[in-house]
Amino acid sequence: MPKHSNKFVSAVLFFSVLFQSAFAAETPPSLESFFSYEGMSYVAISPSGKYIAVAQRQKNNTSIIAVIDSLEPSKLRVVASESDDWFISSLGWVNDNRIYYQIVDPDRGQFMGAVDADGSNQKRLAGFKSSSSTMSGFWGPTHDGSNNIIAQTASYKSSTGDLQHTHLYKIDTMTLKESNWDEDQQPKRVISWLLDHHDIPRIASSKIESQCTSWVLAELPHNWAQLDQSDCFESHGVNPFFWESEQNLYVTRSSGGYSKLYSYDLKNHKVADQPLVDFKGFDFSGYFQYDYAAGRILGLQYRNDASGAFWFDPEMKKAQQIIDQKFPATINTIICSVNCLSAPVLLIASESDQQPRHFYIYKKSDSSLVSLGSVRPHINPKQMGQRDFYRYKARDGMESPVYVTQPPGPHQNGLPTVVIVHGGPWLRGASWEWEAQAQFLASRGYLVIEPQFRGSTGFGDAHFRAGFKQWGLAMQDDVTDAALWAAEKGWADKKRIGILGGSYGGYASLMGLIKTPEVFRCGVAFAAETDLNELIDSPINDNSTESQQFDMRILVGDPVADEAMFKANSPIKHAEAIRNPLLIMHGALDRRVPIGKASTLASNIKDYNKNIEWIVYDNEGHGLSHDKNAIDFWGRVETFLNKYLKPVQ
Repeated sequence: MPKHSNKFVSAVLFFSVLFQSAFAAETPPSLESFFSYEGMSYVAISPSGKYIAVAQRQKNNTSIIAVIDSLEPSKLRVVASESDDWFISSLGWVNDNRIYYQIVDPDRGQFMGAVDADGSNQKRLAGFKSSSSTMSGFWGPTHDGSNNIIAQTASYKSSTGDLQHTHLYKIDTMTLKESNWDEDQQPKRVISWLLDHHDIPRIASSKIESQCTSWVLAELPHNWAQLDQSDCFESHGVNPFFWESEQNLYVTRSSGGYSKLYSYDLKNHKVADQPLVDFKGFDFSGYFQYDYAAGRILGLQYRNDASGAFWFDPEMKKAQQIIDQKFPATINTIICSVNCLSAPVLLIASESDQQPRHFYIYKKSDSSLVSLGSVRPHINPKQMGQRDFYRYKARDGMESPVYVTQPPGPHQNGLPTVVIVHGGPWLRGASWEWEAQAQFLASRGYLVIEPQFRGSTGFGDAHFRAGFKQWGLAMQDDVTDAALWAAEKGWADKKRIGILGGSYGGYASLMGLIKTPEVFRCGVAFAAETDLNELIDSPINDNSTESQQFDMRILVGDPVADEAMFKANSPIKHAEAIRNPLLIMHGALDRRVPIGKASTLASNIKDYNKNIEWIVYDNEGHGLSHDKNAIDFWGRVETFLNKYLKPVQ
């Protein structure tokens, strides 16, 4: 790992500075280093490349936005600030003189704002409101140099929570005037959109029950035609990905068991014979880098086991090679403006398994790099552990991906081990790049195992579909088999393995203690689902009726036909089986997994198990949004794991 300077370009309060030399190698990083939101959260380059906007959380919980002159980075101006524990969740440029941003108030929801690059004309945007039947928010920027952004309104059926439709419109961030596309002519029940390079909606995708349909606006202004229709959970459908022109669309579709990127001829309604991208063992995931001034695609950013880039444009390819030569041990992602080729600078995000994302300005004139700062400014990469990608065989022979993070220093065997189970569960749970939870536990001396069990996405159709109706069954076996695999390799001490996770991961942690207490000596569960029936028929969670009636019955099961399976694999039914130590946490405001059943389970477990700790955060929902709570919780996790896994047994 090359030595990187953590110096920021200015001594203004905006930048939190901590030099690597301040660390003592034998002193592990603090809890706050991993779980405080202090640091750069978003960095964005203006259309011309002249300015860079940065959002940063300060020690006093104030979130601020600063603008930097990209050619003279010492010129910095704070242009907006938000306090009261709010944080900025997105940031970008409306045009070369105006910034948009989104604010999250953990207690009251989301808001949108805009401000000029000199700090003037700050506005709280109208129309970004929510009610029981509608919710509006930011969708994306425009690319015409105006003061407009694109907003989206989602309409819901108030009695069931079912999404009825989404509608896009423009809002002027200076005058707050709204302008609408012709909603009456658009397809119904649209859930997602693709726009062309003039910011006109050209692809609409809808979902009704379990049918997914895509529509194309082949001829302006109103000629919408069906592009594709298929069962949402089958793998043969065509999924619109990127609009290039009236002649060509890029789509993803399954071939050979994996999602691949193809060109699609809109005139002849035909998918190309050969894929543009085919990653062996991975579904395609990524995005095109498009230059609006040049009017063409420059390259493709992608992710397989880790992130990477492929450049079609020779100038961008050369810049990537120069940057990679300077930083050979990191993934260096080029974040250029909408006019990549004409901008004098590029924004670089550099990261690895041991280095959190660190931002630089790359000056094209002399190929120099100027450090801006890090998302985790107090993390020293030298104190982080090595992280690697493997595949292991589950008991039925199916191969599953897994990420393994070693404690810092030379490789060791026989380590106390924590298996982290990701939430979702129908998503990809990890990548190779630096991850706070895994590195925090590794810094405390634990081997960390992150299985991408069946049902996880990103690893092929068969891997995803093998998770259908397997909560507590084969999905759970995959998690157990990952722990046993690490023990068989000698890395993990089989007598000192714990399990940890949130949401679905919390459910799996509880089931691990119920089904295999001889493997998992203790568990940590937060925001955990405890009753499979609650996923299907609860009126108080945030699953819509349509999701409960269709999606969940395919993915989880039917509460009538699968009654015995639901009972056998709902932790609420098996409190007496949880005898190993357990730390269980929930947010009182959680709507995704309401606290009631978890509270009942914790109370029932106490009748059989004295080694249980029940934590409730009154101001949290489905996760931890407040620094104080995150630091408190992970401090409790550290104490808990040290008590039950650190002693050699």
